[in-house]
Amino acid sequence: MSAEFLTFLGDYNGARSRHGLAPATDWFGFSVPEMFRRETEVEAWRYWRWRALRAQVQPSQDYQWLMELIDWFGPQNSFVQTSNCDSLHVAAGLSEDRVHEIHGSLQYVQCSVPCLQELVPVDGDFIQQLED
Repeated sequence: MSAEFLTFLGDYNGARSRHGLAPATDWFGFSVPEMFRRETEVEAWRYWRWRALRAQVQPSQDYQWLMELIDWFGPQNSFVQTSNCDSLHVAAGLSEDRVHEIHGSLQYVQCSVPCLQELVPVDGDFIQQLED
């Protein structure tokens, strides 16, 4: 676990402790819908804002090489299934309908409780709202 993640985990567990809740000891106890409960929602959104900002980068050369390979085979003959959730395959030029981010995407959010059916884009305005 990175030092940055451990800082977020410490802040999150501090909030949990102040409210008499058991600490999360690892990623699997941290990155769960429960993290957005009222007692820890500020820490949860700080973490996800950081994650979303980290995903708003330009694709590295590796993605360009992958796109060259996809172009060689033909985009219609290619499909990428990835554990990445940063949408960099799409940013590199792959059509959204040709990639499956199995853990979801940091480019969209949706209520975990039925309040909206549509996905909300995580764009500059959304990230600014998290800062405010």
